[in-house]
Amino acid sequence: LSNFSRDMFYGNSFVVMSSLLIGLLKGCSFNVSKSSGNLSSPNYPGQYKRNMDCVYVITSPTKQPITLVFEDFQVEYDTDCKDDYVSVKDGVNTSLGIFCGYNNPPPLLALSGVFIIKFHSDRYVNYKGFLAVFNDSQGNIFL
Repeated sequence: LSNFSRDMFYGNSFVVMSSLLIGLLKGCSFNVSKSSGNLSSPNYPGQYKRNMDCVYVITSPTKQPITLVFEDFQVEYDTDCKDDYVSVKDGVNTSLGIFCGYNNPPPLLALSGVFIIKFHSDRYVNYKGFLAVFNDSQGNIFL
């Protein structure tokens, strides 16, 4: 967890914070092994920066399936989701979708116990970004 500057606790969950999320413009990718927590785009709820490529790897420490539920989602919309987007994979090979726009993506399940989430922004428009909650089956959130 050397890329972490701190964890912020809110009630029974935490916000995953990389050095970028607390103010730097580079280094927004990280790995975390936690049973549950919150994940947000850089600078959320403020606007994310332009020209970002962040990769978040979330692994269940118990190797249980993990759910990911987006609670807020505002990422630049285009019909192909090529400008700004969030892509989510179950492990390395299984794509669960590429998302953009202003509607929350559906709840997602990583049966492998590993989410690989990529957040990309282009050089033009930026929005609020996203806030998501993740939880492995030990945490009793089910789809």
